[in-house]
Amino acid sequence: MSHLHRSEPEAPRRRWRRPRGTVQWLTIAMMGIVWMMVWGRYDLPTLIMGLGLGIVVSLVFPLPPLEMLGTVRPLWWIVLNVRLVYDLVVASVAVAWAGVVRGPTVRNAILRVPLRTHSDFVMTQVAELTTLVPGSVALELRRAVRESDAAGSEGVNVLYLHVMDIGTNPDLEAQRSKLRKLEARVIRAYGPRHEYAALKAESAPEAAEGGSDE
Repeated sequence: MSHLHRSEPEAPRRRWRRPRGTVQWLTIAMMGIVWMMVWGRYDLPTLIMGLGLGIVVSLVFPLPPLEMLGTVRPLWWIVLNVRLVYDLVVASVAVAWAGVVRGPTVRNAILRVPLRTHSDFVMTQVAELTTLVPGSVALELRRAVRESDAAGSEGVNVLYLHVMDIGTNPDLEAQRSKLRKLEARVIRAYGPRHEYAALKAESAPEAAEGGSDE
């Protein structure tokens, strides 16, 4: 089984740690709602049962301390979720078509995709959203090794991705570009401020070049 490894945080301005053994009440509330959806019963006893089970699970299997970095940007958060719904619909149709029509002739690939971010939260979101969309699965996330040079530079985090139905003449760079665009949407939605600023600086020359071509 592959593992998603944590990288060291980059001197965040704001951080919040959850002590071990405590209960995350927002997570418990979401688990109670999911429990009602699973059973199809929306009443108080079912909700109480779901909340109780969620509390027991959170105490028996406590999560490690969580560091919340970055800033939520509502407009970009909406863009991220709207695009996610679009990708879910399109990918579901594409996977169903490939499975029914092409069957055993479908070609798959494993891609190595370098990431911009060094934020644990952003990397986890990219891996989870990638896996959520049919036809792609995040296999492993290798964190960068910090270089001990005078400049204090950092290595590049790498995500290994399994992609279904790459076609007979696969454009692997297009697949990598697709994941990096997802990473950019996650950074814009709630990434660290310095990564958001770096992304804006990276996009500015591209926009200027596009305008000059017109």
